[in-house]
Amino acid sequence: MGLLDKLRNLPTMSEMKGGLGEQLTKFIAKIDIPETLVLHDVLIDGAEDQTSQIDLLLIGAKGIYVVEVKMYTDARVYGDCKKSKWYYYKGGQKYEIYSPYKQNENHIKYLKKFLQDFGDVPCFSILALLCEDFKITNINEDESNPTGIVLSGLLSLRKAVKLLAKDKPDVFTEEKKQEIF
Repeated sequence: MGLLDKLRNLPTMSEMKGGLGEQLTKFIAKIDIPETLVLHDVLIDGAEDQTSQIDLLLIGAKGIYVVEVKMYTDARVYGDCKKSKWYYYKGGQKYEIYSPYKQNENHIKYLKKFLQDFGDVPCFSILALLCEDFKITNINEDESNPTGIVLSGLLSLRKAVKLLAKDKPDVFTEEKKQEIF
């Protein structure tokens, strides 16, 4: 492979930023939430012979926390968790994106199908939006029993896991967590 071919295979800035956000989240999870087993960049079967790439899975006693990481530098993000179109604004331009929250709902659907031999595995959605300014609405139908959380920073990851796990029974032993892992 020549130099030109190697240059064509280099990741884009967007891919590098996304990978950096995922690596930082993985590092924080391993250090700050040691009671969970951490898997990064998991590929499972999705819809219509496609694969689904999950940024981070945290396997804990209460269930599995499915983490989607999005990094938007110098941008504002606006979305409604009930809608599939979100918007971000950067440099005076408006861009339409597929809802990362809906994306994570699909990850959970495919993950549950993949893990069906383990029964009804409780899964919780965490969206880590790494950007300076965002407004997200309709995150949970029932605020007293949240199933999903949108974070503004990685240091909130432990708090998100604790909030989602609050009042939930333990469903996995250490052995079961290892088996799923």
